[in-house]
Amino acid sequence: MLNTYLPQILIFIGLLLTFLGELISVNRDNQSKIINMKKIYLILFATLCTLTSTAQFVAKMEVKEDIPGLCDKNEVYALFPSFKGQEEAVCPITKEQIIQKLNSEVAFLKDNPKYKDKGMIGLVINCKGEVVKCKIDNKTKSPELDSQIEAVFNALGIWKAGKLNGKEVDTSWLFSFKIKNGKFVLE
Repeated sequence: MLNTYLPQILIFIGLLLTFLGELISVNRDNQSKIINMKKIYLILFATLCTLTSTAQFVAKMEVKEDIPGLCDKNEVYALFPSFKGQEEAVCPITKEQIIQKLNSEVAFLKDNPKYKDKGMIGLVINCKGEVVKCKIDNKTKSPELDSQIEAVFNALGIWKAGKLNGKEVDTSWLFSFKIKNGKFVLE
Protein backbone atom coordinates (compact mmCIF):
# COMPACT_ATOMS: atom_id res chain seq x y z
CA MET A 1 0.00 0.00 0.00
CA LEU A 2 2.90 2.33 0.72
CA ASN A 3 4.10 1.82 -2.86
CA THR A 4 0.81 3.28 -4.11
CA TYR A 5 1.34 6.53 -2.22
CA LEU A 6 5.15 6.74 -2.44
CA PRO A 7 5.27 9.30 -5.30
CA GLN A 8 2.79 11.60 -3.53
CA ILE A 9 4.63 11.26 -0.23
CA LEU A 10 7.98 12.13 -1.83
CA ILE A 11 6.49 15.15 -3.61
CA PHE A 12 4.88 16.26 -0.37
CA ILE A 13 8.14 15.96 1.59
CA GLY A 14 10.06 17.85 -1.12
CA LEU A 15 7.51 20.68 -1.21
CA LEU A 16 7.34 20.85 2.57
CA LEU A 17 11.14 21.09 2.89
CA THR A 18 11.24 23.76 0.18
CA PHE A 19 8.68 25.90 1.93
CA LEU A 20 10.15 25.32 5.38
CA GLY A 21 13.54 26.43 4.05
CA GLU A 22 11.90 29.49 2.53
CA LEU A 23 10.16 30.23 5.82
CA ILE A 24 13.41 30.16 7.77
CA SER A 25 15.74 31.88 5.31
CA VAL A 26 13.54 34.55 3.75
CA ASN A 27 12.47 37.68 5.65
CA ARG A 28 12.37 37.38 9.39
CA ASP A 29 9.41 39.73 9.88
CA ASN A 30 6.02 38.36 10.98
CA GLN A 31 4.18 39.29 7.78
CA SER A 32 6.26 37.02 5.54
CA LYS A 33 6.02 34.19 8.13
CA ILE A 34 2.22 34.39 7.99
CA ILE A 35 2.26 34.32 4.18
CA ASN A 36 4.67 31.37 4.18
CA MET A 37 2.57 29.48 6.74
CA LYS A 38 -0.45 29.95 4.47
CA LYS A 39 1.57 28.42 1.63
CA ILE A 40 2.51 25.45 3.82
CA TYR A 41 -1.11 24.86 4.85
CA LEU A 42 -2.20 25.12 1.22
CA ILE A 43 0.41 22.55 0.15
CA LEU A 44 -0.56 20.24 3.05
CA PHE A 45 -4.23 20.48 2.08
CA ALA A 46 -3.53 19.88 -1.64
CA THR A 47 -1.36 16.86 -0.85
CA LEU A 48 -3.95 15.41 1.51
CA CYS A 49 -6.61 15.80 -1.20
CA THR A 50 -4.33 14.06 -3.71
CA LEU A 51 -3.65 11.17 -1.36
CA THR A 52 -7.31 10.61 -0.57
CA SER A 53 -8.41 10.93 -4.18
CA THR A 54 -6.21 7.99 -5.17
CA ALA A 55 -7.89 5.75 -2.62
CA GLN A 56 -10.32 3.26 -4.14
CA PHE A 57 -13.87 2.83 -2.87
CA VAL A 58 -14.85 -0.83 -2.86
CA ALA A 59 -18.11 -2.16 -1.42
CA LYS A 60 -17.81 -5.70 -0.11
CA MET A 61 -20.97 -7.71 0.46
CA GLU A 62 -21.26 -9.67 3.69
CA VAL A 63 -22.38 -13.21 2.88
CA LYS A 64 -24.00 -14.80 5.92
CA GLU A 65 -25.40 -17.98 4.36
CA ASP A 66 -23.67 -20.56 2.22
CA ILE A 67 -24.23 -19.83 -1.48
CA PRO A 68 -23.26 -22.82 -3.64
CA GLY A 69 -21.19 -21.84 -6.66
CA LEU A 70 -19.37 -18.82 -5.21
CA CYS A 71 -15.69 -18.63 -6.01
CA ASP A 72 -14.86 -16.97 -2.66
CA LYS A 73 -17.53 -16.37 0.00
CA ASN A 74 -15.37 -13.67 1.63
CA GLU A 75 -14.80 -11.71 -1.59
CA VAL A 76 -18.23 -10.74 -2.98
CA TYR A 77 -18.36 -7.15 -4.22
CA ALA A 78 -20.87 -4.54 -5.32
CA LEU A 79 -18.87 -2.90 -8.09
CA PHE A 80 -19.24 0.62 -9.45
CA PRO A 81 -17.94 1.12 -13.00
CA SER A 82 -17.44 4.83 -12.34
CA PHE A 83 -14.54 3.92 -10.04
CA LYS A 84 -11.17 3.01 -11.51
CA GLY A 85 -10.47 -0.71 -11.66
CA GLN A 86 -14.10 -1.77 -11.20
CA GLU A 87 -16.22 -3.44 -13.86
CA GLU A 88 -19.66 -4.68 -12.84
CA ALA A 89 -21.00 -7.98 -14.12
CA VAL A 90 -22.62 -7.64 -17.55
CA CYS A 91 -25.86 -9.39 -18.38
CA PRO A 92 -25.93 -11.32 -21.67
CA ILE A 93 -28.94 -9.22 -22.76
CA THR A 94 -29.77 -5.51 -22.41
CA LYS A 95 -32.13 -4.07 -19.81
CA GLU A 96 -34.66 -3.42 -22.56
CA GLN A 97 -34.49 -7.10 -23.56
CA ILE A 98 -34.92 -8.11 -19.90
CA ILE A 99 -38.12 -6.02 -19.77
CA GLN A 100 -39.36 -7.65 -23.01
CA LYS A 101 -38.56 -11.10 -21.61
CA LEU A 102 -40.39 -10.34 -18.34
CA ASN A 103 -43.43 -9.05 -20.23
CA SER A 104 -43.58 -12.13 -22.45
CA GLU A 105 -42.76 -14.84 -19.88
CA VAL A 106 -44.44 -13.73 -16.64
CA ALA A 107 -47.88 -15.36 -16.80
CA PHE A 108 -49.16 -13.61 -13.66
CA LEU A 109 -49.46 -10.29 -15.52
CA LYS A 110 -51.43 -11.82 -18.40
CA ASP A 111 -54.08 -12.79 -15.87
CA ASN A 112 -53.91 -9.36 -14.13
CA PRO A 113 -53.79 -6.73 -16.91
CA LYS A 114 -54.41 -3.76 -14.57
CA TYR A 115 -51.78 -4.81 -12.01
CA LYS A 116 -49.49 -2.07 -10.64
CA ASP A 117 -46.44 -2.65 -8.44
CA LYS A 118 -42.70 -2.18 -8.13
CA GLY A 119 -39.82 -4.17 -6.79
CA MET A 120 -36.14 -5.00 -6.86
CA ILE A 121 -34.31 -8.23 -7.53
CA GLY A 122 -30.82 -8.98 -6.27
CA LEU A 123 -28.47 -11.32 -8.06
CA VAL A 124 -25.11 -12.75 -7.11
CA ILE A 125 -22.93 -13.61 -10.09
CA ASN A 126 -19.84 -15.69 -9.45
CA CYS A 127 -16.40 -15.16 -10.99
CA LYS A 128 -17.33 -17.52 -13.85
CA GLY A 129 -20.39 -15.45 -14.82
CA GLU A 130 -22.97 -17.85 -13.40
CA VAL A 131 -26.01 -16.60 -11.46
CA VAL A 132 -25.62 -18.39 -8.11
CA LYS A 133 -28.30 -16.50 -6.19
CA CYS A 134 -31.44 -14.77 -7.41
CA LYS A 135 -33.86 -13.31 -4.88
CA ILE A 136 -36.49 -10.58 -4.83
CA ASP A 137 -35.19 -7.92 -2.40
CA ASN A 138 -38.23 -5.61 -2.45
CA LYS A 139 -41.07 -8.07 -2.75
CA THR A 140 -44.15 -7.34 -4.81
CA LYS A 141 -47.64 -7.87 -3.43
CA SER A 142 -47.72 -11.38 -4.92
CA PRO A 143 -45.45 -14.32 -4.03
CA GLU A 144 -46.51 -15.98 -7.31
CA LEU A 145 -45.28 -12.95 -9.29
CA ASP A 146 -42.02 -12.88 -7.31
CA SER A 147 -41.26 -16.53 -8.15
CA GLN A 148 -42.02 -15.97 -11.87
CA ILE A 149 -39.67 -12.95 -11.97
CA GLU A 150 -36.92 -14.98 -10.27
CA ALA A 151 -37.39 -17.75 -12.86
CA VAL A 152 -36.83 -15.28 -15.71
CA PHE A 153 -33.62 -13.91 -14.14
CA ASN A 154 -32.30 -17.40 -13.38
CA ALA A 155 -32.67 -18.26 -17.09
CA LEU A 156 -30.76 -15.26 -18.50
CA GLY A 157 -27.65 -17.33 -19.24
CA ILE A 158 -23.95 -16.78 -18.61
CA TRP A 159 -22.90 -13.25 -17.70
CA LYS A 160 -19.58 -11.51 -18.22
CA ALA A 161 -18.13 -11.72 -14.70
CA GLY A 162 -17.40 -8.54 -12.75
CA LYS A 163 -13.78 -7.48 -12.36
CA LEU A 164 -11.89 -5.74 -9.59
CA ASN A 165 -8.46 -4.49 -10.68
CA GLY A 166 -8.49 -6.89 -13.63
CA LYS A 167 -9.38 -9.98 -11.57
CA GLU A 168 -12.75 -11.69 -12.07
CA VAL A 169 -14.64 -11.69 -8.77
CA ASP A 170 -18.02 -12.65 -7.34
CA THR A 171 -20.38 -9.66 -7.58
CA SER A 172 -23.85 -8.57 -6.60
CA TRP A 173 -26.19 -6.87 -9.07
CA LEU A 174 -29.52 -5.13 -8.44
CA PHE A 175 -32.35 -4.58 -10.91
CA SER A 176 -35.30 -2.32 -10.05
CA PHE A 177 -38.55 -2.65 -11.91
CA LYS A 178 -42.01 -1.12 -12.11
CA ILE A 179 -45.23 -2.68 -13.29
CA LYS A 180 -47.85 -0.36 -14.78
CA ASN A 181 -51.11 -1.61 -16.27
CA GLY A 182 -49.87 -5.17 -16.20
CA LYS A 183 -46.57 -4.41 -18.01
CA PHE A 184 -42.98 -4.14 -16.81
CA VAL A 185 -41.33 -0.78 -17.49
CA LEU A 186 -37.77 0.43 -16.91
CA GLU A 187 -37.35 2.44 -13.74
